[in-house]
Amino acid sequence: MNRVITLFTVFFLLFSTYQIFPQGPGPTFEFHKISDIRNGYKIQSNGNPQELWVDPQNPEYLHAIFMNSQYNQVWPDRKCIYFGSTDFGESWLQLGAVPDTSRAGFPVICGTSDGEAIITDHSGYFGSPTRSGLFIDNSPFGYNFNSYDPGAQVPTSWPECLKISDNKILLAAIATGSPSGIVFNTFDIPSGTFSGWSGGGVSASGTVQFSMAISEGGTIGFTYIDNGLDPGDVFYFESTNQGVTWSAPIKIFDCPSEQGIAVGALVGISLNFYQEFPCVVFETCQQDFNNGGYYPRLPNQILFWSPNINGGMAKVIADSSNVPFAPSINPNDVFPPLCRPVIGRSNMYNHLFVAFSAATENVFVGTDSVTYYAGYFMWSQDGGNSWILEPTKFTPDSPSLDWKYISLAPVNPWIGDNLFVHVVMQADSLEVQGSSDLGAQYYHARAWLMSIGVDDDLSNVKSFQLSQNYPNPFNPSTKIKYSIPQSSNVSVKVFDVLGNEVATIVNEEKPAGEYEVEFNGTGLPSGVYFYKLQSGSFVETKKMMLLK
Repeated sequence: MNRVITLFTVFFLLFSTYQIFPQGPGPTFEFHKISDIRNGYKIQSNGNPQELWVDPQNPEYLHAIFMNSQYNQVWPDRKCIYFGSTDFGESWLQLGAVPDTSRAGFPVICGTSDGEAIITDHSGYFGSPTRSGLFIDNSPFGYNFNSYDPGAQVPTSWPECLKISDNKILLAAIATGSPSGIVFNTFDIPSGTFSGWSGGGVSASGTVQFSMAISEGGTIGFTYIDNGLDPGDVFYFESTNQGVTWSAPIKIFDCPSEQGIAVGALVGISLNFYQEFPCVVFETCQQDFNNGGYYPRLPNQILFWSPNINGGMAKVIADSSNVPFAPSINPNDVFPPLCRPVIGRSNMYNHLFVAFSAATENVFVGTDSVTYYAGYFMWSQDGGNSWILEPTKFTPDSPSLDWKYISLAPVNPWIGDNLFVHVVMQADSLEVQGSSDLGAQYYHARAWLMSIGVDDDLSNVKSFQLSQNYPNPFNPSTKIKYSIPQSSNVSVKVFDVLGNEVATIVNEEKPAGEYEVEFNGTGLPSGVYFYKLQSGSFVETKKMMLLK
């Protein structure tokens, strides 16, 4: 596996683009262009699907999926293209379309416990043009997908997937048959079989206006925007037995749609967990519920809901009071001024992150003038009760690009004392119009956040411990901390991916205590290295990345 990963990295570094854009207040995001391929199908979602997954066992492994077409209209070749990175998003490999033999769209990605990509989308692969399918790779970045048909007894589109245990994957989709509305289907990985579509009764239109997530304790949460009897309302329900049964939906936002013109939830909605508490973000704007349509040139809001925050009432976290207002002019999709919020969390210490798109005063003037959008980022350490980082623009002002369809990794990794937040999105120049309009490209952004409010009290050494190096990735130096509870001979050595020893940092008798040593990679090539602590019978090895 090490040999394949090395080939992937070297191959793509030949033509990958790396950029760092300076930012204002808040964390600095490093931007990486995922591919030179351009896209004529400008819509990546009709809501907030998940286009990025970070492997929790190997946090340097990132998996992303995007829709792409080389046509400006009709889009007969529309595909879902799968990309992979083995170096924290620094460089990317374009692996191919999933499925590779039919027109496809609106993908969602997650992964197995062994690191294989799980992709669902709707395509013509199983017969009808927009039928849900499930595809699972046979190894990390192997691009050898097994295909699974969820069943034709219920026509479904707009699917989403969620790994709910080591052996089970939950699909949710929009059904147009019987039952109709939102339906569920559980896939058993060992047997390769589905439970069959079930559910219904939850009203939804033909767009993706729902989101689901799973807590560390195994609670599956589901939230959706009603498009039927209670248009503009937002509901939440959950399951504690892997989707076998569900709680009754509770209303978390009430839209007075009976008034005709009212503020209601539109299309953007996303769900994650803080500890075992569900957290939902969604957009609201003024809409005409009698005649259809919304008002893209009026101010609107991003709201946050969690049952233990604000008395269980949804609260505004972004509006014209903390994000400069600009009207949305001639959007090519349903985009009010503040829209498509997504929410992610850290794998430890319960940090929450929210990102969304916001209209700017920058307008491309052409046959149809169009507003450029920017990306904004927020950060909370207390479950959304307060935000240590208020809405802050993280996308660059120059060059002028239209930053939309932001997707946060659902779970973002701590590596030692550092927290990495990963985002993918589409950026469009808007300047290429007409039949050759292939101006959109795909980007990855990564924020490196120092630990804040995390108390690591190691004053009383009671056990052996090898910490993750800091910083990581590094160039050329990094620090390694370790602790030993008793006097012993200690060695700390560094090895390359082939197992060759490249450095001995420590090799001497040490009394009990905490230690910090520095490793300097000057003279070594970029790549993955391993450092090993050995003290008596205790041995532990960790991975680090040298990037020059």
